[in-house]
Amino acid sequence: LYVYSNVRMLETRCDDRQGVLYEISFRPDGIRDISRIRWDRSKRLVFGTLLLIFPMDSVPGEEVSLYDPLWAVVVNKDDKKITNACVRGLRDPNITIQFESGFEPQFSYYKRYYMLESR
Repeated sequence: LYVYSNVRMLETRCDDRQGVLYEISFRPDGIRDISRIRWDRSKRLVFGTLLLIFPMDSVPGEEVSLYDPLWAVVVNKDDKKITNACVRGLRDPNITIQFESGFEPQFSYYKRYYMLESR
């Protein structure tokens, strides 16, 4: 199981063919130097990977619920962008995900999330 923390929504966009897509940033847990991951050869976060996403913290007045997870799939992972972001240490890497068709998640720009990926 791969665990990613500090997952944040960066952008929402609509694609004619794929529908609503979400650009998210993330940080792999348990890895001190993420620039050592060979993203171009890694089987992490490949197209079609099923992800489980749930809140890390709550917004004031709102409870964190582990019983309402969000399910998504990886739509795009740009290996070059991820590698450049990791090597330069400028920002956390990002990927594009999609939720189930017709499902509008309560996915907030103001929250941080955990993301789980099976190996």
